[in-house]
Amino acid sequence: MMRDILDILNPHTQFALSGTYYPERPDGPDVCGQPFNYEYVDPSTKTWRTLFGNIQASAGETAIRTDDRLKFKAGDGLVRLQDGEWYAIQQKMTDYQAAPKQAFRVLPIPVGTQYVLRLVAVDEPWGIC
Repeated sequence: MMRDILDILNPHTQFALSGTYYPERPDGPDVCGQPFNYEYVDPSTKTWRTLFGNIQASAGETAIRTDDRLKFKAGDGLVRLQDGEWYAIQQKMTDYQAAPKQAFRVLPIPVGTQYVLRLVAVDEPWGIC
């Protein structure tokens, strides 16, 4: 695994779970996705209420938080979480609250910026399981 200065400035100690992101529906199980680290977001937290307050949660819906800078696409993107479940990205929000405020003077998107993804459960793309 390659490491760079962003890994040193923003250690991933908070995000212990790992998943895989697919920008579009994969054609087969041999297609590799982009790995990322995440944590679940509790729907009763202030972040959830602020970002998704006008949306009612339903069965098969969850939210995760990550600081990996992947180009998550709502609508087309799929993620496979650590438990093996597949989800479609319904909505992507950028949470700037975790980033140091002084970093905005230098960088357009600071290193500590986190992304909150609202996910809806989908069937496995290949129908194997």
